[in-house]
Amino acid sequence: MTPASPAHKLFLTAAGLLLGIILYLFYFVGGFLTLAGFLVERATQPLPRVGAVRETAGMQTELLSFMEALELGQITIIREEALDRMISAVTAREEAPDRSVDIQKISLDLEPGEISLYADLVMVPPESLTPGWIRLRPLATKVRADLALRPEEDGIILFFRNMSLSRLRVPERIAEGLFSALIPENTGLPFTRVSRTALSLPYSELQQVLPPVLRLEGLEARKDALAAELRIDPDLRKSVMDELSLLLRKEGTDFADAVAAAFPTGQETLKEAARRLAGLGDPDALIPPEPTALVSRVLGRVRVENPKGGGILPVTGDDLYADTRLRTDADSSLELILRDGSILKIGEETDFSLLQLPAGPDKPAARFSLLEGSVRGRIVGKNRPDYRFSTPGAEYLVTGTDLVLEVEKRQILLSVLEGSVACEPEKRPASEVGAEQQLSATPRELTRRKEDALPAISLHEDEKERIARLMQIFTLPGDLAEIRETRRFWESLDAFKNITGRIIGMDEDSRARLGTELEKRVDPEAIDHSFRVMMKNPDFAALIDSYGIEGIPYP
Repeated sequence: MTPASPAHKLFLTAAGLLLGIILYLFYFVGGFLTLAGFLVERATQPLPRVGAVRETAGMQTELLSFMEALELGQITIIREEALDRMISAVTAREEAPDRSVDIQKISLDLEPGEISLYADLVMVPPESLTPGWIRLRPLATKVRADLALRPEEDGIILFFRNMSLSRLRVPERIAEGLFSALIPENTGLPFTRVSRTALSLPYSELQQVLPPVLRLEGLEARKDALAAELRIDPDLRKSVMDELSLLLRKEGTDFADAVAAAFPTGQETLKEAARRLAGLGDPDALIPPEPTALVSRVLGRVRVENPKGGGILPVTGDDLYADTRLRTDADSSLELILRDGSILKIGEETDFSLLQLPAGPDKPAARFSLLEGSVRGRIVGKNRPDYRFSTPGAEYLVTGTDLVLEVEKRQILLSVLEGSVACEPEKRPASEVGAEQQLSATPRELTRRKEDALPAISLHEDEKERIARLMQIFTLPGDLAEIRETRRFWESLDAFKNITGRIIGMDEDSRARLGTELEKRVDPEAIDHSFRVMMKNPDFAALIDSYGIEGIPYP
């Protein structure tokens, strides 16, 4: 046999290399086609709904662990890692013998207002492309779907942004079609299609997973967590807090002293929870001594900046102090209740500052600054010489008024719905704007020296409709007491959960020490009686059971 020439060897080597590349190309193309087919198949033949997923002992354990890990409060925090464990438990299914793609893992990545879904997929290599002398590794890829979550007044809207397979972006129209087909079917939730890339879901549908005494009023994505705003049934809250307040006023301080005496060192979390619970017996325990503005409603993303720090995201029930700057993002708003009963609503894309806050109805002085965006003020009382708003170039003296101020780069607009407002420009006479009137001016008109006052015009019906649509106030004056009492309820429940959890986890010697100190200081029969009274309410019993509170483990 004639030896092959170097050129011939090079040709054979190149041909073999080319053949290998072609085989691998066929494999990868086949893999991606199989993956695409898998996604299309799921779009037309969806996975079983959540309600039909077979429950297992592992899933039930995970559900219990999930509920116990919740951070209780009017704003209940659901951590990303807990959601990942829940998703893994709920989506676990038996492998199909004829499967072509395995779902290895599903996880979430939460950022403010955004949700990213990840799924690790592994394609089982087709036998026809796996000759005996070539070993092909299973094709693995990561599917990522980026979504935006925007809270509305009565539900959420889920916006699709993009989808990718590994580092390849799925064409927009295909990805949108998969999103609109997969999401409604595979969650078992009744989404309503708003557009090709947006789905809405009312809070009433998510309500089904909560105890009957809780009402879901908000849901938003935050950094590494979901935040759910919960409202407790007012009748249940009142009956529980009446009994608990009476008990804490009698025994709360003695209980905290007993815990401190039993553990001179260590058990700091238990001691702090006992002190906090004792203090919550006073209905006014959570009211700060200095004037504040109480957050009554938050929609979307709002940032708080004050001398103590910046970037704080407020929640319902928070107290904001003077010298606080508020900035709202697009599709976001904030409502505040002041100590004198007045209500403010800060609209979207607004830069607004609380410079001075009223201490009460008899001390109503207040000053606010609007640099950009919109604010509505429903101000109580009459003849308030110290109640002022300011914008670039002017101040506005409020005398018992429902007003809306809007600031854009080239226009400042004052609309008065009720009462009257005196607009005081820097370099021209003041203008009186009465009920159902409007005043429009540019910053230049407000700062140029002139002898005449700016004229006010009648507020047209279309402007009234626009204001009602964009700046509707949902807060009522009576919400102030309800929000504070709701916060006291949740903080009491949270402190109670911390105390019971710590006592249950103690060793026998520690429990004996605590029991000895409690016998010296508190009346165990009073504690047992109050707890039995509260537990007679089946709704309260179901609520604390849902969150893994065992009861009172008296040492």
